[in-house]
Amino acid sequence: MIKDLLFTEKYRPKTFDQIVGLKVPFKSVTELPNLLLGGRCGIGKTTLAKVIASTFDTDVLYLNASNERGIDVIRNKVLEFASTMSIGGRMKVVHFDEADGLTFDAQNTLRNVMEEYSGNCRFIFTCNNIGKIIDPIRSRCTEINLSTPDKKDILAYLQTIIVAEKIKIDQKDMDMLVSINYPDIRAMVNALQHVHMFGVVPTSSHMLAQVILDCVRGKKFIDARKQWIAEAPDYRNLLVEMTDLMTDAEVDKWIIILAQYSYEMSIGAFPEISFAACVRKMCDV
Repeated sequence: MIKDLLFTEKYRPKTFDQIVGLKVPFKSVTELPNLLLGGRCGIGKTTLAKVIASTFDTDVLYLNASNERGIDVIRNKVLEFASTMSIGGRMKVVHFDEADGLTFDAQNTLRNVMEEYSGNCRFIFTCNNIGKIIDPIRSRCTEINLSTPDKKDILAYLQTIIVAEKIKIDQKDMDMLVSINYPDIRAMVNALQHVHMFGVVPTSSHMLAQVILDCVRGKKFIDARKQWIAEAPDYRNLLVEMTDLMTDAEVDKWIIILAQYSYEMSIGAFPEISFAACVRKMCDV
């Protein structure tokens, strides 16, 4: 199958015990509540939702809220799905991936649907920013914030891919691959596929964040801009990664600036210009 050409799909965990670092047990579908799964990018939220749906033999409606985010999606697709019984009386599950992209009106409409069809339908929301989910939906869900897995557990998982695909990579490069992408397991698997195809460990947004942060520390705005222009990164994620690399004193100095421009990007400001303005202001402090 074409999807098996992608390591991220070919080696996606199929059972709970295969999910790296999972500490929450699931027993039966009768005990399955509505779920709100939060956590950093690439640590297994979508995988956990897929495993739940397949393990409990449910009928699933999968929606990605980054492009199916408005009230019409709730009124048409979700309501139609939730209001009908499945073949054999199986539980239905609506999986909203990237649920923090749902509009306020869509979320308001959805809470009523969740309550009305609670007898035969469960909802699983996966998102990076739980704070964007309204309280009435959060109160109807069990919240699980996936913690960052231990590096030893990640290395063991990656080793199964290395063996299966006969990838040639030494321990030094392997340690670097994990270090620069941690805790994003998906990025690590993609990096392994890059090594398999090209023989070298690729650069990552984590490395770019470090380079730009070093430029900011040296107040070298032009040098920093040359770096991100060459890479064309996800600018909001880049801000998060830069924050992760800062010392406590630097967070104290720059956090208000970071929060201001992160918010501007979240409401539609042009990302590259907002990021440039953020870095310029950080250099000036």
